[in-house]
Amino acid sequence: MPVSCPSDVRDPIRSRPACRRTACCGYGGAEYSLCRCAPSASSGFAGARFCLRACVGTGGELSSDAGSADTACAARRARSGLLSAAANWYAQGSLKSHSNKDKSVLKERLTALLLVALAAYAGNAPGQDVDASLDVVAETNRSAERSQQKVDELSRETRILLEEYRSLRESSEYQQAYTRELEQLDAAQQAQIESLNRQIAQARITRQRILPLMRSMADALEKFVVLDLPFHQEERVAGVLQLKQRLDNPGLSVAARFRLLLEAYQLEQDYGSTVEAWRGALQRDGDELSVEYLRLGRAALYYQTLDRQRAAYWDTSQQGWVNLDESHQRSIAQAMRVARSQAAPELLELPLQMTGGAQ
Repeated sequence: MPVSCPSDVRDPIRSRPACRRTACCGYGGAEYSLCRCAPSASSGFAGARFCLRACVGTGGELSSDAGSADTACAARRARSGLLSAAANWYAQGSLKSHSNKDKSVLKERLTALLLVALAAYAGNAPGQDVDASLDVVAETNRSAERSQQKVDELSRETRILLEEYRSLRESSEYQQAYTRELEQLDAAQQAQIESLNRQIAQARITRQRILPLMRSMADALEKFVVLDLPFHQEERVAGVLQLKQRLDNPGLSVAARFRLLLEAYQLEQDYGSTVEAWRGALQRDGDELSVEYLRLGRAALYYQTLDRQRAAYWDTSQQGWVNLDESHQRSIAQAMRVARSQAAPELLELPLQMTGGAQ
């Protein structure tokens, strides 16, 4: 920018005074500006003065009184300021209107100005290299910082993924152990299912066979009761007939029918291991007698009249009663008292029928 030169500025070529900080040093640093002070009417060309408003920090011809110059600002403006001002001034033909002496002085000053400008160009080259190097270093630092940020982010993501992997691996191990347990349980259940299926199939076959079997068992029980010793004959036969009717009941399950059949068989089996004495009626030879019966399991069946005068035993081979002599009356009476728990058990002599009808 054009500025007015102060009155105390002297010739830079001859005296090289220190440059003062004026309005031409903008942006907080020094600028290169060529000031041309118009001569007064009385002084002519000799009164023209030039000042190089340059504040070069190091390596320059002039320095500012503040002691600190913005070399970057000087480098940017020295190229365009000094040379452009000198060229414009020379092009305006300022040298044509003065004497030869003044022209020689002016040439010397212009030559000095150009040398200073060239020195500014030459002195600024290392600064440009330094600035470029600093820019490269700064950009490298910024790039390294961005790279480090990316590395930190990737490291953080890697740690998170590693923790997730370890957690999943631990969970996978537990899951594998649990899966093995389930596989063993499944194998055991499959074996049990196969066993149950076989049992169901066998039960189906058994059910198909059990109904005829139970019918035949009931018939066999009826025949057994009829052919057995004639004790409680009517009750036992009636029980077997009732059993056969219940086996024909469709409302009962197969298991319930089979249970009834087993109970009937168990009752008949119990008769073979007990001793019993009771009073009842007897039809014999057209007479109805009131007698006392004595049963020794299924081995023997006796009766004795109430007056103790007559006694007999059942002969299975003849299917009838056989009288006993008087010698057995006392033994039969004593056995009846033992059967009723009226006397202590003791050894008694009683007639028994052997195989083949022998006594």
